Amino acid sequence: MISFLVDTSFLISFADPGRPNHAAATAYFREALQRGVPLYFSAIAASEFQVKQAVTDLPLRNFVALPFNFDHAMTAGLLMRELDRESSDRRDVVKDDVKDDVKLIAQAVCESVSHILTEDRQTLSRYVQRFNDAGRCDLTTILLADGFDAAWFNGGSARNSRDLRWLPSPHTRRTRASQFVCRLSFNSTSNSRRPLTKLTAKKAYRRKSFSPNSISTAEPLAHGEA
Repeated sequence: MISFLVDTSFLISFADPGRPNHAAATAYFREALQRGVPLYFSAIAASEFQVKQAVTDLPLRNFVALPFNFDHAMTAGLLMRELDRESSDRRDVVKDDVKDDVKLIAQAVCESVSHILTEDRQTLSRYVQRFNDAGRCDLTTILLADGFDAAWFNGGSARNSRDLRWLPSPHTRRTRASQFVCRLSFNSTSNSRRPLTKLTAKKAYRRKSFSPNSISTAEPLAHGEA
């Protein structure tokens, strides 16, 4: 089953009708609700969005909250180590925006998210491709600048656009490398790698109501408005 992780650039375009990619962001949001595709909203993206606009301006009930947990942190550390080895300029690795992008990628890997919705072609998409090439993950970035395409909801194929049952499960989507990255041990006797505060997607599904009719009709504030 497919799932989406939204980054900060997606949220900014979604919340601001004046941005050029607002229509594409809104179309992906509504289509995801219509099809029951989960939209993961990371605490990392929430903190970045909150800098200029309140997170509560967003229709939070339509997203699956994704806290940044210990398994995400350790996976992000391993990915940063990989990036550090491959980078010829260490200054490129220590930038805060790069660190946040890697944290989002780590969350997507650990939660078996299949796609990342973003407006960021220069950094996030580039690092996803680099980690894909290195066998560290198996993610697909969807760029808002390319416009809305319903084919992404059935794996990028026009086949059976209204039937998602043929898609691989999250377990089969993971590559061996991404499984290795995520199967991290806390050196404890517990067999569970997830903190008790972690909401699984299955539980979130039971608690969330993905309905296009539940979208707030109030017009969102432009990003940065007081």
